[in-house]
Amino acid sequence: SSGINAEWPLRPGKFETYLESVVDRYLDGSLPPYMREEAPPASQTYPINTVVSSTIYQAMMDQSKDVVIFFNQKSGCEECKVIMKWLEEIAVDVKDEPLRIIQLDIFENNLNRTMFSYQKAPRLMIMPGGEKPESPIGFPFEMDMNPEQIKRFMGGYSKLAFKSCKDTKKKESIDELIKPGKDKKKVPTATLR
Repeated sequence: SSGINAEWPLRPGKFETYLESVVDRYLDGSLPPYMREEAPPASQTYPINTVVSSTIYQAMMDQSKDVVIFFNQKSGCEECKVIMKWLEEIAVDVKDEPLRIIQLDIFENNLNRTMFSYQKAPRLMIMPGGEKPESPIGFPFEMDMNPEQIKRFMGGYSKLAFKSCKDTKKKESIDELIKPGKDKKKVPTATLR
């Protein structure tokens, strides 16, 4: 035998050279981190835009709009499908407001977990318009999601959208929203956590 594995050949000196270059790039900060990311969509669909790891930060930092972020799992998540339908209905209702709804499949894209506090899909967050906070505000885990509470959550934390709601109604606190008996439609199956 020649000492070279025929199936996975490692030629003397080549591997060491490659490994050395990776370590050097890591140490000088020029090695980009690996991030799992699906391909960005060729075109966007109305009313909810799809973002990926490399485009989410730019999309949510748009100061001219409140940005709602829906972390979902496109395959195998029945709750995600129901919430997506509700978000599409809400987006159509508020199409003239400065509001953008984006979605990201958390199983196809890696994200900075220190900025986004989610453990699994579905998860809903908002980045208010204007001067942006350090991280998005999350839909309270203890709330049952339904279209009315999602709208109230968006209206309660938005700075630019839902102006008609803010001008005519007193803003409800999150504590009011999570009182038992307030919700009419609940997400089927498990509690969203």
